[in-house]
Amino acid sequence: MTGMICPHPLQRVATDPEKEWRSEQGRAHTKAAALAFDVQSAASSGKRVAPILRTALRHPQARLSAALKALGGGVLREEANALKGRVNAWEESYDPIRWHTKRKSSGGERYICRLPNDLKAVHYLLKRPLEKLFNADANVFGVKGQGRDDLAREIKDLQNRGFNNIAVTDIVDCYQSVDPDAVYELPLPKEVI
Repeated sequence: MTGMICPHPLQRVATDPEKEWRSEQGRAHTKAAALAFDVQSAASSGKRVAPILRTALRHPQARLSAALKALGGGVLREEANALKGRVNAWEESYDPIRWHTKRKSSGGERYICRLPNDLKAVHYLLKRPLEKLFNADANVFGVKGQGRDDLAREIKDLQNRGFNNIAVTDIVDCYQSVDPDAVYELPLPKEVI
C-alpha cells in the first residue's frame, strides 16, 4: 500500500496558541541556560571565554529569556518579542533610572531603583553566564546555589557539633558601598562594560 494517495485531504491539527507560547518560552529559557553552561565549560577548560560569552549575549533565545524575566509572568508574545528586539548588551544609552528612598525598619533609608525594562533585561542577560563563572565562598548564603535552606542545615550541623553561638552579618548600605569600577574586573567583553 505504499505510494497511495489519500483521496481525502488531511485535516490540520488544531494548535493552542497559548500552549505554543509557553513552549517557546520554555525553549528560550532552556537555551539561555545551555549558553551559560557553555561559558562555564569554556572557563573551566581554559578556553577563551569572551567569544563564547559574546555568542550567548547575542543569541535571540537568550535575549527572549531575558526579556521574559524582565517583564514577569503572563506577558504577551508581542510584548516579549518587542522587548527582545531592544535587548542589546552593547547599548550605550538608556532611559533615566528612576529611584526613591524607603525607610528601613531598623532606621535609615534604602534606595529603591526602577530600571527601564530594556536595561533590566540586559541585566538578566548578563546575570546567567556571570553566575556560572563565579563560585560563592562556602560561608556566604542567600546566593544562587546556597539559599536559606542550606544556611539552616549548616546552622543545625554546627549546633550538632557543639557550637552554641552564632553571629549574623549583613552589609551596611550595600549598594552605596559598591565600587562602580569593579565592573572592569568582570570577565565581560570590554565593549559590554
